[in-house]
Amino acid sequence: MLNISKNPDITTATRLIEEIAERHTPPVPRVIDKPLVLYGAGNLGKLAKEYFDFCGIPVSCVVDAHARQARANPCWNGIHVTYPSDVSETEKKNSLVAVCIATSPYEPIRNHLTEQGWYDIVPFYDIVEAYRDRHPLANGWFAGNLTQGDVTAMQQVATGWDDSISRAHYLQFLAWRILREEWVFSEAPVTIHDRYFIPRITSLLHEHESFLDVGAHFGEVSIRFAEQVKGAFRHITTIEPDPANLMCLKDNFSKKFNNNQHVRITILDHVLDEHPGVCLFCDGLDYASQISLLGKRQAPLKTLDELALEPSFIKLHLEGRELAVLKGGQETLIRFRPIVAATAYHNRFDLWENFQWMMNNLSNYRFLLRLHGWCGTGLVVYAVPAERSANVHTQLH
Repeated sequence: MLNISKNPDITTATRLIEEIAERHTPPVPRVIDKPLVLYGAGNLGKLAKEYFDFCGIPVSCVVDAHARQARANPCWNGIHVTYPSDVSETEKKNSLVAVCIATSPYEPIRNHLTEQGWYDIVPFYDIVEAYRDRHPLANGWFAGNLTQGDVTAMQQVATGWDDSISRAHYLQFLAWRILREEWVFSEAPVTIHDRYFIPRITSLLHEHESFLDVGAHFGEVSIRFAEQVKGAFRHITTIEPDPANLMCLKDNFSKKFNNNQHVRITILDHVLDEHPGVCLFCDGLDYASQISLLGKRQAPLKTLDELALEPSFIKLHLEGRELAVLKGGQETLIRFRPIVAATAYHNRFDLWENFQWMMNNLSNYRFLLRLHGWCGTGLVVYAVPAERSANVHTQLH
């Protein structure tokens, strides 16, 4: 890990981007060629288990420091869950370990496992790329070769961030994505628990917000939004096209919201994109359900502009379709000037294209970037209309 004490200014950021690009060697996806062990039984571990089940790849065991607690989760029924100390030296030598933890830095985990005697250790998402013909999940880690145009565009994006934390997190993201190096800026900590609701955003929220949650999953973010504004909001609209996710969302809403709040909530199941049309959609993949040629359901496509909504705050988490939905909602964005919080870590667009489009098309906005996970995961771009942030900009900058 590279520990950097001071957040970069624009000149330093552009220089470091050049250095990152000069050292870039495209990584190679890892094919499973020996018994597979998952390290970590948390949310990413559960996603990994579902992923390998879908792909027909057996998991020999799950290793977790809290194995006893993990065993109580039905997710792990039928799989051996064990403590690190209970794994034999032979298993350590002959297994491939997929690290399924994004809430802590990868390199200390890898070093700790190496000290324990494990030989073959990779991040979970390095394996995923090798099986894109079976499952659509991706994390944007394999962007291919970089052109000089890419480098210039990344440097231009670095000049557009509103604070030094954003530049630091952008460099941290690029260093992992391009070099597989973890750069840590002491003045720009990775914050796990405030995704979509960083202080610069929560300080702006009021009781008349109209919140649009695109890619709503189980409704967790909409519920957090309602908690942030203490139940006082003008409207919440959720969009979740996966039927299983939608069922969980409705159940969660029935438990969390009272009758007075329910009349101010709209639940939609549309698939959004840049243009109207028809797509294939992969259902039943939990967080990873998405538009994909591997999908078995044919679904109509709508644009955000077609929905004729009036959002004041938009959250997007769409497994890589965020830029397409923004383009399909450009009239809505221009007319209503909402706060936008969009994930930006699923494909090559997230090196610079998402950010450049927003900076070029959202006039008089301020742009922030925050990492809410390690290994380049949990990256969120925040676009804030200048007229909303003016009153608090100075004290929170």
